Amino acid sequence: MDSIDLEVVNVLVFQQLLESVEQESWSEAAMALYKLYDIEEGQKFIEQDDLQDQVLAA
Repeated sequence: MDSIDLEVVNVLVFQQLLESVEQESWSEAAMALYKLYDIEEGQKFIEQDDLQDQVLAA
């Protein structure tokens, strides 16, 4: 992923975290927080098309 794409994902996940906290949906908030930690640690995310190709190849 490009760094710009990663920044967009980061913003979207942060927005998801805020909305989950506002709705008091703690499991969703925790998952969003884990995603933010993964992004911070440099987790590589697989594109949906690449994932489907891997599943079909198996």
